[in-house]
Amino acid sequence: MWVAGIDEAGRGCICGALFVAGVIGREENIAHFGAKDSKKLSPKQRERIYQTLLESQHKGEIGLFVVQIEAWEIDKFGLSIAMKNGIEQILCRIADFATSQNLKGQNLAGRENGLEEIIIDGNTTFHAKIPHSLVQWGVGVRTLIKADDTMPIVSCASIVAKVSKDRQMQELDRLFPQYSLAKNKGYGTLQHKKAIAQNGYCPHHRKSFKILMQECLF
Repeated sequence: MWVAGIDEAGRGCICGALFVAGVIGREENIAHFGAKDSKKLSPKQRERIYQTLLESQHKGEIGLFVVQIEAWEIDKFGLSIAMKNGIEQILCRIADFATSQNLKGQNLAGRENGLEEIIIDGNTTFHAKIPHSLVQWGVGVRTLIKADDTMPIVSCASIVAKVSKDRQMQELDRLFPQYSLAKNKGYGTLQHKKAIAQNGYCPHHRKSFKILMQECLF
């Protein structure tokens, strides 16, 4: 049976992009990656699994997709719309992959190696529109709290999103070292807020996010 999962990284950050990732593959193959919730893995462990996922993708064994939604888009449309758009793009790419692998026919034939559902980490789809092809094929979309910790396919998506986010933060840290982005990963730590108070925003900060600068005074 084929399984698919979606997760994100950077949703709560005050700097950098939101990354939404999706992975689809055969259940028995996904189990071999040894994926866990990305927050419970070291950076080296995440990178190792990420590289293994890329190798599997290059062999055509899995589908791996990442959508990057920049800070300016989040400021313009809001975080919920950004999440909705990201999930919709990933769903479309999963649908395209399923078509290329002829999972439609397998699923409708009732075989166990078809795609039955796509699991999204969390408790909401953000009202994302499901591609007509998936609806037509009877592929369900289900949310599950802590799916990144209990479902290996979602754990894989979690790792892809997290590695993508961290790599961007490392790149931005080289461009804007005053914010220590490689260390705080774009989250609103006290030191990060103090750096904003002293230096202002960089072009990649989410200016629509409410940052409590009062605590920087103490």
